[in-house]
Amino acid sequence: MKKSSDELAAEIQGYWNYLWRPHPENTDACTEITISQARTYAQHDGSLSLNSLRTITADVSQELAAHVGGVLSLSGLREISPDVASVLARYQGHLYLDGLEVLTPDVAAAISLHQGWLYLRGLTAITQQTAESLATHRGGLCLDGLTSLSLDAARSLAKPIGRLSLRGLSALTPELAEAISRRDHYHELFLDGVTDMSQAVASRLSLFASELSLNGLASISVEVAEALSQQLPPRRYTDDAAGLSAEAREFLTESECPKLWLDGLVDLPLDAAICLAKHRGWISLNGLAEIKKDVAEALASHRGLLFLRGLKKLCADSAIALRQSPNTAFPQR
Repeated sequence: MKKSSDELAAEIQGYWNYLWRPHPENTDACTEITISQARTYAQHDGSLSLNSLRTITADVSQELAAHVGGVLSLSGLREISPDVASVLARYQGHLYLDGLEVLTPDVAAAISLHQGWLYLRGLTAITQQTAESLATHRGGLCLDGLTSLSLDAARSLAKPIGRLSLRGLSALTPELAEAISRRDHYHELFLDGVTDMSQAVASRLSLFASELSLNGLASISVEVAEALSQQLPPRRYTDDAAGLSAEAREFLTESECPKLWLDGLVDLPLDAAICLAKHRGWISLNGLAEIKKDVAEALASHRGLLFLRGLKKLCADSAIALRQSPNTAFPQR
């Protein structure tokens, strides 16, 4: 029997929970570490967190880079040398360096050789040169500490990488939206800090052909909904799904369609629902706790996957309407 989307999502979540198993020792309490200790810690097959370290040598970094647990967090480091950055770049997993407040171009160039999620949430500003170096990174790049981004830096970042998270941006101009949306090969763009959006910005963001997360929007106008419904389909999608069943890998990597996350919406007018129903891929509206019959009927016409897992109140007519769509996930199904 084929697994449901909820069952597959639960399997995937269990896989991530497995990766994030902490070390049995309180490694976060370590303020210094020897090469021997690093070698021992690296044998842990879960997440490894050493956030109390303030300095690290290339030799220790080499041992830690051999860790196979999938997550290495060194967010206590305030700065690293290019040599250390080059060694840490070999780490095959999620690498957290959120304590770095400044990233020189040479360190940026070295650490960008890393492949996987790279977290640099301590950065509050980056130069175009640094952005140019970071753009060569292949994997996920988290720059949630940035509260502003120049057009030049945005254009530099607009090159093929895996994922880009810019949750620190609270507002976008049409020019900036277009600069960060013109990408061919990344899988997800996180702009969850944006709380208000114009039609012009939404039109530019519709150029983003993959997973677009706008969970900071609590409301949406008809014009914005219409613009976002025109989101382009992706050219390709791949993901690291090692450890999952073949069926779950297929579910996780399926992306012959764009994906739009609007989980911050708490209300959806009928006209906006009609527009969003025209979207050609996945839509997530998990923030909606209640929808009226006419909105349910409009959303039921959506042909792609539709997530309404936050529904707490649903009249019988609305439930009947939603059940007409086999691709809609909601609690009362």
